[in-house]
Amino acid sequence: LMSKIYDTKRFIDDVAGVFTGTERQFENWKTDLLRELNKFGLNVKSSDWNIGLELGQLVNFLDIQFGFSFEGNLVTDIYIKETDSKSFLNFSSCHPPHIFSSVLYSQALRYRRIINSTENLKAQLQTLKFRLTNSGYPKTMIDNIFKKVESLDRNLVMRQNSKEVNNKAICVISTYGNDNKLCNLIKSIVPSLVQHKIIDDVKFVKKTAFWRNLRKKCQKVKTSKNI
Repeated sequence: LMSKIYDTKRFIDDVAGVFTGTERQFENWKTDLLRELNKFGLNVKSSDWNIGLELGQLVNFLDIQFGFSFEGNLVTDIYIKETDSKSFLNFSSCHPPHIFSSVLYSQALRYRRIINSTENLKAQLQTLKFRLTNSGYPKTMIDNIFKKVESLDRNLVMRQNSKEVNNKAICVISTYGNDNKLCNLIKSIVPSLVQHKIIDDVKFVKKTAFWRNLRKKCQKVKTSKNI
């Protein structure tokens, strides 16, 4: 395992893998590994070898917790260190509106990709929502974006762009969670428009940006008390 390593420049403390041999073979492999690590002044604490031995116990790896349930199913959850400040970009800071919606979407999507249980996902998103509201984010904005993320699939699928362009297809773009009355009105008249061959189809595109009114868009200039 260590025969081709001549020197170490950086200590990697997060390692995970699968051992397919017997328990005795694993003990021999562990002894050989520790012997080679000791040559470089490195070691693995004996308590670390016992993490995750019990069913239902989760192991921390980077920002992921993983383990196996009593039924033998893989369980993955989000892991946040105790030293994490759990703070986010404050909503009152001077940034464009799309920055705040991007913060919400990226954080929720990260939870969606990591957590494989629907119940755990909802519980963790509620905790995340509490932390975001403490940073000034509106609850309506959080709920709208979280609702969209929960409906997404956990698998990343590459989209294939169609080369065919339909000039009669109408694209309706609106903010996710808003303009529902307008969208419902359009949906109600689409069958009639299609029947009379006025249009071929209507495509609804939902954006995650949280557009403020003109008054809120006017940012106040922050002045320093030292000036």
